[in-house]
Amino acid sequence: AVGRLAERVQAKRPDLDVRWAHMEIAPPSVPTVIAECAAQGTKEIVVQPFFLADGRHLTETIPELVSEACQQHPEITIHVTPHLGEHEALVDIVLDRIEST
Repeated sequence: AVGRLAERVQAKRPDLDVRWAHMEIAPPSVPTVIAECAAQGTKEIVVQPFFLADGRHLTETIPELVSEACQQHPEITIHVTPHLGEHEALVDIVLDRIEST
């Protein structure tokens, strides 16, 4: 699902290099994708956490992964956006799903 979403974002913004990664278990991993970007000469990465609620991954795992990546690839600036959370667009999506039933 995340890969398909990334493909759709890429299709809407062909000027961006959109990638996706997992933090645990399934590939590709965050460190692997960041290393690939570094190997291609990327200078700036924006990480968009695909989460609806706050939790350990947002407060610990992602900051740790980004910190490690910054140490391994000091030539890259990495930004982390807020998670999807309670973004107003999600309210519209929920209402759309309710109304379509």
